[in-house]
Amino acid sequence: MKKNWGYPFIALISVVALCCYANVNAQEEYEDFLESEGETSDQSELLERLAELKEHPIDLNAASAPELQRIPYLSPVQAQEIVKHRRAFGPFRCLSDLQGISGVDEDLLEAIEPFVRLKAERSLPAVSGRLRTRILHGASSEEIEGDQFLFQEKVYTRGEASISDRITICVVTEKDADEKSLSDHRVSSLEIERWHVFDRIIFGNFRLDFGQGLVLGAYSGGFKGASFPSSLKKRERGVGANTSTSETGPFFGLGCSGSVRGITFSLFGSQARVDATFNSDSTVSSVYESGLHRTETEQRKRDTLKEDLYGAHFSYEGGSWGNVGVCLYHSGYDHVFDPKDTERKRFTFRGGSNTVAGINFDLYCRRLNLFGEISRTEGSGSGMVMGLIIDFDRIEIDALVRNYEPHFYNRHNYAFAEKPDETQNECGALLGFVYQPDSGTRLRAYVDRLRNPWRHYYEKMPPTRQEFWTQAERRVAGGMLATVRLRLKNKETNKSVGEGQSKNTGRQQVNVRGQVDWEFSEAGRLRGRWESVRVGYPDLSVTETGWLLSGDLRLCPKKWMTLDTRIVLFETDSYDSRIYEFENDLPGLMTNSGFYGEGMRWYVLAKVKLGRAARMAFKYSMTRFYEGDREDDRRFGIQFECNPVF
Repeated sequence: MKKNWGYPFIALISVVALCCYANVNAQEEYEDFLESEGETSDQSELLERLAELKEHPIDLNAASAPELQRIPYLSPVQAQEIVKHRRAFGPFRCLSDLQGISGVDEDLLEAIEPFVRLKAERSLPAVSGRLRTRILHGASSEEIEGDQFLFQEKVYTRGEASISDRITICVVTEKDADEKSLSDHRVSSLEIERWHVFDRIIFGNFRLDFGQGLVLGAYSGGFKGASFPSSLKKRERGVGANTSTSETGPFFGLGCSGSVRGITFSLFGSQARVDATFNSDSTVSSVYESGLHRTETEQRKRDTLKEDLYGAHFSYEGGSWGNVGVCLYHSGYDHVFDPKDTERKRFTFRGGSNTVAGINFDLYCRRLNLFGEISRTEGSGSGMVMGLIIDFDRIEIDALVRNYEPHFYNRHNYAFAEKPDETQNECGALLGFVYQPDSGTRLRAYVDRLRNPWRHYYEKMPPTRQEFWTQAERRVAGGMLATVRLRLKNKETNKSVGEGQSKNTGRQQVNVRGQVDWEFSEAGRLRGRWESVRVGYPDLSVTETGWLLSGDLRLCPKKWMTLDTRIVLFETDSYDSRIYEFENDLPGLMTNSGFYGEGMRWYVLAKVKLGRAARMAFKYSMTRFYEGDREDDRRFGIQFECNPVF
């Protein structure tokens, strides 16, 4: 198909022209906070966490330092300084009082405002509810055809009822495209809060998140990218109801947490079914983690493995100096793991049970924060992650080291790593800093070097990797923010050089981004972005390039309606030089896709308020390709939300 850039450029220019006359209202946006590299980055749980914080803001005059660390954009040292300032000068009267704390400026106050409060919450209704349901069309596989219209769609439903904000019942169901059952994935929970010494008791599906996630960690935080340094340190959330659509091992049973005489405790027991792939001798080859149950082969893997798990976490809060905790769990399976590939899976878990124990700590000394976790698994595998934050007046220094041995196996952790859901076979060190010379300028940078002691599945040798990332932000006249980003990545890899032939070689990648944000009203924004990529294999004399150009516009013609639109133009030499584009989706979703080849993408996202208790959202997107026989990708999504109060 012959490409025609005329229409896309006219449309892009129209976006710029329209913004001059737009009347845009405020709407929270988390794209910059959540953006990370990689197609597999699933931020649904982080979005749920942010939504929960908005619904139940943290009281700045009552929260402890660990509770304050749950607030996005707020550094651990700043959280500790807020507590010290409150003890020394009394409660805060307004949000601007925080500007007396080093490093807190107007931009930070604006970012944290949705998640904090200073006054007592209004009286809560006796009974309240929440319903969210969405349908996404266009995500069906090309190889699989559903026999009815509904079966081809991705359908999500979440229902929640609360009684006096102390008892909450929640049910979440989801079916992926081409799955037949509307409740192919289902999690449900009954949560009771503030009962005697217990802060929380949960029956049903729950999640566990302690320390830095090395023993038990939920699928959130602990990644590199645009949110550095906020994502460097995980924010512990303890025991909570599982409302995630991730199908990789949710806990089912009883979980509770509370405190007695300064000791915080969490106890839990789970008996859950897990998808797995079996060998011919009925041993387990691997856990099936995609969660897809479309074909007969995929359905045969469903819930074929049972895991019994129990454990506990205890921590001691030491006031101004921080806290120390210990965590332990034991799990047993009704089948034995025995992967047959002894070369690529040499250090994969083998056996019928696993025990994991660890110590986590979060310590403070003036403007210094030392945090980390040390863990050991059954079979002598060990892991360690340790970080340091030094927060001066205008400079913050961040350092983090990790060492996860090849035979450190733990299916339930999620800690800082190149791939946080694969916290194994990696050692590395990261050093970064944040420099803010004035209120309108910020420079961030980090250097990360890591190696894998043993080979990966698709690589024939243990690789090493180096990464340098830096971003400069500057506010200029007229409410404009200019951003420049540079990312350099070098790694050893195995590249195909012919049919059935491959060669160990180095891979170098350079990404350069320029971006301008124009806040032309109180919270309205126009965004323009340019990004280029260069991928090279010096040993093979191979070089590939690519670029991406995008423009955003937000309109609010009425108080009850918000419109977002984006136009993206892209061109790369191949999939290897793809560029990731992270975008807002329906509420509760973020889309992170890698674009390659030549083409254009655009979408329109509309959000409508239907009275006080109901909202609807619609999104239509199209990606058009100007090469080969790749078909256009058209997708449509609709979502309805209702929050009745009785």
